[in-house]
Amino acid sequence: MRTLVVVDKEGKVVSAIYRRRPVADDDTLRPEMGPVVPEGHTLVELGVPDEYAEYSVEHIVERLNADAQVRLRDAGQKRK
Repeated sequence: MRTLVVVDKEGKVVSAIYRRRPVADDDTLRPEMGPVVPEGHTLVELGVPDEYAEYSVEHIVERLNADAQVRLRDAGQKRK
């Protein structure tokens, strides 16, 4: 499952959105959907297991925080 996560300057998840089904690749016009990224925040795209959708909100945020931290570290991005 593809998950878009917004993290603040400290690297904590402040917003997330996911899709279970991929969007069809055709010429149909669709609005762009995703989280709003305020200034000073970072958008991180994560590939996560489908079972994340069944977790409680607290558990999802806990897991996404850890995943986002790894992705930011691996990308070499520095947080203030």
